[in-house]
Amino acid sequence: NLAGGDILGGTITASGGAALVMTASSTLDGVTLDADLSVPDNSALTVKDGLTLNGTLTMTHSGTYNLTLVNFSGTQTLGGTGTVQFVNTNNYASYNNVLQPVDGGTLTIGPGITIHGQRGTVGAPGDFFGSTPLPLVNQGTIEADAAGQTILVTGSSVTNSGTLAASGGKLSVSGLASPMAGTLSAGVGGVISINGNLTIDPAGIVNVDLGGAAAGQFGQIQVTGATTLGGTLNLALAGGYQPASGDSLKIITFTSHTGTFATVNGASISANLVWAPVYESQDVMLVAGSPQLADVAAPDGSKTPSLPPSQESEISLPIVSALEQAAIDHWEAAGLDPRLVALLRSVDVSIADLGNDVLAITAGNHIILSDDADGYGWFADPIAPDHGDFAPTSNDHVFSALAGTGAAGRFDLLTVIDHELGHVLGLPDQMRGDDLMQQLLAPGVRKTPSNADIDAASGGE
Repeated sequence: NLAGGDILGGTITASGGAALVMTASSTLDGVTLDADLSVPDNSALTVKDGLTLNGTLTMTHSGTYNLTLVNFSGTQTLGGTGTVQFVNTNNYASYNNVLQPVDGGTLTIGPGITIHGQRGTVGAPGDFFGSTPLPLVNQGTIEADAAGQTILVTGSSVTNSGTLAASGGKLSVSGLASPMAGTLSAGVGGVISINGNLTIDPAGIVNVDLGGAAAGQFGQIQVTGATTLGGTLNLALAGGYQPASGDSLKIITFTSHTGTFATVNGASISANLVWAPVYESQDVMLVAGSPQLADVAAPDGSKTPSLPPSQESEISLPIVSALEQAAIDHWEAAGLDPRLVALLRSVDVSIADLGNDVLAITAGNHIILSDDADGYGWFADPIAPDHGDFAPTSNDHVFSALAGTGAAGRFDLLTVIDHELGHVLGLPDQMRGDDLMQQLLAPGVRKTPSNADIDAASGGE
């Protein structure tokens, strides 16, 4: 038992399942703890000169109006490879386990430390208990992994270069410093709430697990302020979830946003189905559908440079509507059955900020077009749906943009709509060749439906 008093320096070890149990408020001064330690209900452990934790420190709180405290006096580091576990059986959000800096210091959570469990607070809350908000630096992992429980992470500033995570529980973060260069990880059923603004550094990472399309089956990040997106988004399917075309999951919410994720990993679901991040005014929505992808890879693996934007490269719903009609005319002129032409006339088309080289995506009877053609701009002339800006090629259904025309170097919106209407008709993406249904499209290329496309859409009739 640790029954009050100070332990100055040294290493505490235990064997045979033994553990150290506090029975009265105590102090550890410059100690390495290679054993488990229990801090019981309504008691306080003071740490000075750092704590190296290689075991499990368990903080327990029950249904009373007091706190269970671990106070780090002055600027200190909680280091080692150990775990802090919160155990809490009360129903009061303000009365819980608190691990915090005190006496004007900054607390650093080292890279090998994991803090998790039931209700608790990491950082000085600065609430009506009289504590002063102080800086917190997280290099380790703080994870809300208990269903229905909330872990608060707070301070005058919270610098995250480690991992802030929620898997089943809720992690509520206040004072997050910008830019955030660490990791936000939202597991199935987990919610990370950022109270304030969020700016993701180019080195920042967001992980989201997807276990289904219903509420509570995927991870979410909820930001109460403005968000600047960047860095990497990693998507992972969980629990045997098999997405279907049209599934939509709102993974991030905010009051406003700028930017997009520079990289999206895990977007491919199957050969003909991908997740497309749709960047809307107050959320990032994942939509599962059949895509048309931009073929812009240079021989060295980089992207080929885009042209400067122009008025002609911008699109609006009236322009899209005119080109949608022109695309339907293409299919009808190629010999599509009138019943299928009627199906195409029922398609809903919208414009959104898409990422990850996605020019467009079809989900069920809905086509979503990129607002800027992956940054390259559209060739979208609604009064010239003929091929006047294109030269024929050896393939009667493929045309190449003439140099110096508005089509050169830009993606042909008419071709993309033709391609997505093919998905509405049930045609899959093609990985090779130069057919209209090839998944990749290069700038300056126009394609039209072929007899083979008509036969496939008609079931070979």
